[in-house]
Amino acid sequence: MMHFDYRVWLVFELIFIMGMYNIIRKYGLSNDRVPCLYMLSSSMCTLTLLDYYEVGWRVVSITYIWVAIAAMVACLSIVKSYTDKSVKWYMWIVYLLLTMVAANKEEMSVMFVIIFTVAVVMLIKEKKQVLLVALQTVVCYISLFSHLFSSDNQARYETKMVVAARSHTFIDRAIIGVSTTFRHILFEYNLGFFCLAIVLVLVIWFSKKDIIPRLISLIPLVLWFMTWIPGEIDYMFGTNTTGGPRIVATIILGVIAVLAIVICFYYMYGFNWKFVWMSVVLIAGIAGRFVVGFGNSGWQRYERTYTFLYIVMIAITAIIASDVWDKLSYRKKQVLFGVIVTLGCVGIFKNILDLGVI
Repeated sequence: MMHFDYRVWLVFELIFIMGMYNIIRKYGLSNDRVPCLYMLSSSMCTLTLLDYYEVGWRVVSITYIWVAIAAMVACLSIVKSYTDKSVKWYMWIVYLLLTMVAANKEEMSVMFVIIFTVAVVMLIKEKKQVLLVALQTVVCYISLFSHLFSSDNQARYETKMVVAARSHTFIDRAIIGVSTTFRHILFEYNLGFFCLAIVLVLVIWFSKKDIIPRLISLIPLVLWFMTWIPGEIDYMFGTNTTGGPRIVATIILGVIAVLAIVICFYYMYGFNWKFVWMSVVLIAGIAGRFVVGFGNSGWQRYERTYTFLYIVMIAITAIIASDVWDKLSYRKKQVLFGVIVTLGCVGIFKNILDLGVI
């Protein structure tokens, strides 16, 4: 397959991206109106493509895009179990195989352990059919432990040369994963997170009159804009002499931003299954990126390692926009729609410039 013509790979990419789009549309969006579909498409345009191009489209397609779509299809078993839809016997095999394929990626194995563990607990609590999801959960745990104790991980040439030379302990690597993740989404002009943050502000301010949720919704956006402030702020969140981000402040503000988003989910949905799942998926996406700190990337913040987190942010952005769409006035709909579509166009233009198309 690696020797296929680039046009064949382009077809593959289009098929998988459209598949991703349709899964989010069908199982994520509560509103299937045309403006909501445009907002989903625009959100997907904020995905950064530069590092995919540098490392090679074929490699990234197989290791990230294909894994992402396999993971999304595998998670449909949770939806079907929760909605009491019957699953044919051959689909059990498909879901289990896709779970194995997706969980073979280290970042996704962490995400899956979190998502499927919570799913099993919720299905048992709701007295739903849980066997299939439980089997998938077992596969996820087996895959995660295989990553942790695999001799291949210990024998990687890059790990010997890079990680061993720095004598990183387990805690050091955990801190690397956490700090680089939070720094990237908050303090590196991340368009995907900016889109999520500004849409969250609009949704809360348009749908809530209380001052507390409105102020909380501003926190992620304010933190993102701190990137543009020079002087002491730049020093606090710049890189230190080792090339890594200044750790303590970055982690603290990252945790604050995530908590603010989760609290906004609570104000939007109350304490119900939608709130739980939105929070769990967001936390799983972030935790999945944390595991990169245990690999050979270290402080190097390759864009492709954020792919799964980007997809999570894209889905959440489209979902919260569609959930409030019918509750908004015509003028508020125009503002929300205009902001998301504009950011999508910015994403397209940014990718064109980054890839040197023009």
